[in-house]
Amino acid sequence: MPLPSIPSLDAEAQARAAARQAALTKPPGSLGRLEALSVQLAGMVGRLDWLPLRRVVVVCAGDHGVVAQGVSAYPQAVTGQMVANFLRGGAAVNVLARQMGARVTVVDAGVAVALEPHHALFDGRIAPGTADFTLGPAMTPEQASQSLALGLDVARGEINRGLDILCVGEMGIGNTTAASAIIAAITGQSPDDVTGRGTGIDDAQRTHKVRMIERALDVNAPADRGTLAKVGGFEIGAMAGLMIGAAASRVPVLLDGLMAYKGDFASGIRFWDSGYGGTKASDHYTATTYSYTGCDNIKPNLILFHFGTNELIAGVSASTFTANLKTLADHILALCPSPKPSIGVLLAWPTSGSDPTLTVANWAAYRAAARALCAANNYELLDFYDVIGDLGSTDPLDVAETDILHPNANGAHLYADEIMSTILR
Repeated sequence: MPLPSIPSLDAEAQARAAARQAALTKPPGSLGRLEALSVQLAGMVGRLDWLPLRRVVVVCAGDHGVVAQGVSAYPQAVTGQMVANFLRGGAAVNVLARQMGARVTVVDAGVAVALEPHHALFDGRIAPGTADFTLGPAMTPEQASQSLALGLDVARGEINRGLDILCVGEMGIGNTTAASAIIAAITGQSPDDVTGRGTGIDDAQRTHKVRMIERALDVNAPADRGTLAKVGGFEIGAMAGLMIGAAASRVPVLLDGLMAYKGDFASGIRFWDSGYGGTKASDHYTATTYSYTGCDNIKPNLILFHFGTNELIAGVSASTFTANLKTLADHILALCPSPKPSIGVLLAWPTSGSDPTLTVANWAAYRAAARALCAANNYELLDFYDVIGDLGSTDPLDVAETDILHPNANGAHLYADEIMSTILR
């Protein structure tokens, strides 16, 4: 399908921005990377007076047929449940968006279950999920074009509403399997090197996930051509269309995390030739994606690891998990340019009765291991227990997850918003 052209960076605007920086009453370079970013943004938007005042987070959702092969810890029904939570305003993305003054739009690109109409929902459902790509292509070439066109339509609508900066996100059980398949197909890396644990699967499940990706690449060979149709997802194509549509209109795009970078792969934008990516890294395969797209274009100040309960439930000891996390942090830091970013560890909390292994005693071992790791390596530590304690809770294990993630009659999202405020401070 014909796609809009993406303009080159505006060299004249960049020159004027650099000249303005040189004329300011400050030592040259004293604002660090902010100076280079301001010049870069001027080239993107073609003017010097740009400010990211009108913000939107577009979450594209779609289901994946490969879930039938047991590649995820969660059933396919969770996709629709999470979309409903986005629309209620109860998910983490909603908390972040509220903190940043951004609106949230959810795109149904191919969720398996029918969704109720909602003012924040864009109904672009192509099909009730993709086909199982271990048996053949995930979608037809026509459906791949439809997914790109859907993203272009959403971008056009958001720009018409007023948009200065776009952040893209996704939801789809099984989509990290598609992500790893796309990355392996395009980069030539082995599936084992670019496949992580996704929703917290154990070693045996991860090995099975890798085998399913290998099978998909064989069945759909050559997978480096027509990749979106062969091993992609409807939400991935929609994300790619969103990025292309925004870039064509000189609207900067903020990419965060593996799934967004995978959509960037599908679009072929590659950081708008010299884009700027913030990042939350949580697995080895994300680092591989960074390396392929060009680490000189990814300059995060902080890489944040989520030290949560999935590992504890899976039976991974605290000492093993911290050792693995240190290895991963070293690997990612080696890929990042100087000056190196800081490493942060976000220590989550278990919920009362969520799993019999989540006792005060064994969770205390995890907390102690996280604190020791951070102290030994000068990592930043944010312990949610401390934040919840400041809010008056006497026992963090009694703070129910629904009180944090979902609205209630006593003032929606109190804990979540306060926690995110603490992170952002």
